[in-house]
Amino acid sequence: MKTCSNPKCAQANPQNLDSFHKDKSKKDGFRTRCKSCVAPLKANWNKENPERKAARNKRWVANNPGRYKELQLKRKFGITLDIYNQILANQNSCCAICNTHRSKLRRDLAVDHCHSTGKIRGLLCDHCNSGLGHFKDNVNFLAKAITYLGE
Repeated sequence: MKTCSNPKCAQANPQNLDSFHKDKSKKDGFRTRCKSCVAPLKANWNKENPERKAARNKRWVANNPGRYKELQLKRKFGITLDIYNQILANQNSCCAICNTHRSKLRRDLAVDHCHSTGKIRGLLCDHCNSGLGHFKDNVNFLAKAITYLGE
């Protein structure tokens, strides 16, 4: 248990260590103020320093590409990087529609999912993913397009 150093802290009672950010420079390994006291200070700094915040975020992404990808996959699709890599291996590192190998693409394969259920269908290249998006994932539109191309 730890107590927040902020005298105005609403939670002046001893708190669980989960209520504090880690800080390697401190003797106990945690910041002196709790997360709820730091949050408004951080929000205010971010609001007053948008350029510095953007530059810091850009540096972090450049220095942590794997971690960034993991966080994005978790946030957007609820999957881990391991699950993404497993799907990628099942597809032989190719787009699920056009079968283009990822080594021939500029960007990683995108996670294709059903927007109403959230179910992941597979990994697609940008062209195939955009194509489905332009057809609004509508099977009838795609069928009409196939008929049109066959004429």
